[in-house]
Amino acid sequence: MRKSLFTLLAVTLLFGFTSLCYSENVVSLKHNPDAVFPQIKVDIHLSGGQGVAGYNGFIVFDAAVLKYVSATMGDYLPSGGPFLRPQLGEDGTYTLALDVDGTTYTGTTVTFPPPPIPDGDKLSLSEFFFEIPSEALQDPSSGIPKVPAAFLRPGVKLWGISIVGSAPLGAHGVPVATDGDGTLVTLTFEVIDPQKPVFILLPGAGLSDSNDVPLEPTLGKTVITASSQEDTTLSTDVNADGEVNILDLTRVASVFGQPVTEANRFADVNGDGEINILDLVQVANDFGKSTESTDSFANPDMGAPMPPETENGQQQIVVGIALPVTGHLAAIGAIMKSGFDLAFDQLAGLSYIIADDKSTADGAVAAFEELIHKQGVSVILGPASSSSARAAFPIAQENGVVAISATAGASGLGAIGDFVFRIALATDIVIPKGVEITQRKLGYQRVATLYDKTDLFSTDRDATIQLALADNGVEVLGMHTYKTGDTDFTQQLTQIKALNPDALFVSALPPEKPLILMQARAAGISVPILISSLTDVEVEAAGTAAEGALTFTGWLPTAETPGNRAFVQQYQKTYGTEPNAFAAVSYACVHVFAAAVKNAESTDAQSIRDALARIQDLDTILGKFSFNENGDGVYEPNILIVRDGVLRFFD
Repeated sequence: MRKSLFTLLAVTLLFGFTSLCYSENVVSLKHNPDAVFPQIKVDIHLSGGQGVAGYNGFIVFDAAVLKYVSATMGDYLPSGGPFLRPQLGEDGTYTLALDVDGTTYTGTTVTFPPPPIPDGDKLSLSEFFFEIPSEALQDPSSGIPKVPAAFLRPGVKLWGISIVGSAPLGAHGVPVATDGDGTLVTLTFEVIDPQKPVFILLPGAGLSDSNDVPLEPTLGKTVITASSQEDTTLSTDVNADGEVNILDLTRVASVFGQPVTEANRFADVNGDGEINILDLVQVANDFGKSTESTDSFANPDMGAPMPPETENGQQQIVVGIALPVTGHLAAIGAIMKSGFDLAFDQLAGLSYIIADDKSTADGAVAAFEELIHKQGVSVILGPASSSSARAAFPIAQENGVVAISATAGASGLGAIGDFVFRIALATDIVIPKGVEITQRKLGYQRVATLYDKTDLFSTDRDATIQLALADNGVEVLGMHTYKTGDTDFTQQLTQIKALNPDALFVSALPPEKPLILMQARAAGISVPILISSLTDVEVEAAGTAAEGALTFTGWLPTAETPGNRAFVQQYQKTYGTEPNAFAAVSYACVHVFAAAVKNAESTDAQSIRDALARIQDLDTILGKFSFNENGDGVYEPNILIVRDGVLRFFD
């Protein structure tokens, strides 16, 4: 083994690469279910590995709650290479352990490479297993990766663990590089204080290739938190309904920043003594999980791989799906996946591969690049948001790959190219009719608007509203903005209240909509609120604050459209709840695509594109569906109002 290998890995470990520039080589912490309380296991996991031959990880934990037990090499790299970690002995003391070529060397110090190779480096246990003094956390020159302040509560005893591993040497005397996904190392801990919450952090990691050159990883999920008591409930299920969903996120957001009291302790889901962004992140990470089942959605690959051939031997068409598996739109991604899954289960000859667009435009670009250039798909369903579609659609167009977004609604996206299509009604189709009808029935003459200035859909929708209001002779008293991820809209809503408008138009994405409704009513705004694409889940989250709110949309569970009743019944049977518009439009997206495949001359991208462009008056759960000359979906829009806590047709 070459001396330089460990030297490089040890150096990179001290600094902990944390770049977010690449979608490949994603290093994350994951729960490992193969543990019996009081033991807890976590994996350092690598996704999208590209040419990885060595790794290191730096783990931080609270030694007042947990005892480190062991670290075992995972399945990502071939066995037999060097593996260096602290080891707990039978006498309760720790040594440094080095595995090389099937032999384990232990001691308070070990030499790498081991004898008989001369001139090895002496490595000390204190370099790989050590208490982190508080002063080191405040000193940037200490080389200790930054630990979030929320975990530095009184009584915490931070310890750091360094783990280093490498592949064995290949035929050319260099470590064997590996691509793909897998576990780098599994760490086992034992709970020693069951009254305190557990946290395990991954503040730094490093990767290297066969030539000892560092590979800059992306850090994914870096925090594992849980109650240390043996419990089958989820701390993120704050309303105790058995599932982590937008209702839980809304409850936490409603007391965001408040001091922890008995009344709001439910919102301190990670037990760090504060209600802060870490609690919201933990709820978002657990979206879709339930106390009755494991979370298959958290792993995009689970449920996705299907056989390459159907039972009758015909070749499967493999479709790429770009979805927000993580990020602020993860809850919507989970709902969309449920609609996709239900449709794919009904169709033979189609399978899919999911790529996480991470709820960002850059993530969508990376997802499209992955699906096109590495997975080789010719059709992509997605992405979800308009901002992501604007960034990713040109990639599909340039590569002659069909892209169909189920939900991107900003105007003008279809004009990007003839290979891109959309199912959701574009704002310039749905808004003019909605404004015309609601203005006539509600009689508003002076209005205010509130929109997300950092999101394409929201800014485009507000601009379209401005034009529609002007066409109907309505005065706009003020236009107010916020940013994606904001949770406090008090300032904007107070200003809007002072204007005394007849109505308020809100253009927002799902995470913010319930909060805006609740805070608007709390601010004394009692006029009609017309809000973008409101769903039943958001109505339930907003509670009584949603009463009387109106929305312009293309679907309702009670709509008498072809196949809609059967879809709703099957969805309820499969998922135990009523579908919302995101599930419906995703379901319709698959069936529109399937209709094009059925009528295409072949299964290549050009033939499918041509067949999609020819779709006119297709029976779908959305109604009679057609594509216009820009590839935008055209069907009859609906105006809905919340009455008695339920979305109903506005008449």
